[in-house]
Amino acid sequence: MPDYLLPCVCGQQTHVSIVQAGQSVRCVCGAPLQVPNLRELRELAPAEISARSAGRFHSRHAWGYRHRVAFLLLLGSLAAGALAIYLARRLPEVRVPATPQQVAQWLETSSPGETLALYHQMIQSELQPKRVVFAGEEERKLMLWGVGIALGASIGGLFLAFGVLWHGRRRKKTPAA
Repeated sequence: MPDYLLPCVCGQQTHVSIVQAGQSVRCVCGAPLQVPNLRELRELAPAEISARSAGRFHSRHAWGYRHRVAFLLLLGSLAAGALAIYLARRLPEVRVPATPQQVAQWLETSSPGETLALYHQMIQSELQPKRVVFAGEEERKLMLWGVGIALGASIGGLFLAFGVLWHGRRRKKTPAA
């Protein structure tokens, strides 16, 4: 839409568009100006801002659809990264079962009372030759999966945000046919 210059009593000229026809606007000096109707508006001097420079200013400073998408992807990526850090800090510690050599060394250095207590504990827990699953081991595995998925989502979101911005930038530079 073409813009027009509306003169003021102070000597300044205010840019107005067809959309503002019949409305009131303020000059830079603060004086209220009545924008004429469409027929009278077209008799005013056209503004010198070309459509190209106005579009260039608008596209350079205003957020387009791709900027919004990239921003949302960046926010999602940051949230996924924060989730990964949170899960990693909440991981239960690893409990490694004692080897037979460690048990033998402990038995040699412990008192008879401690050895008897260990023997009673082993009888009560009914140790079997199968693999012992420690408390928290399954939870740790699930949390490690969660950390991996959250990190993948975070890195993927960053790449997608960069791709959205880069694709829009490359598409704009192609010459129009």
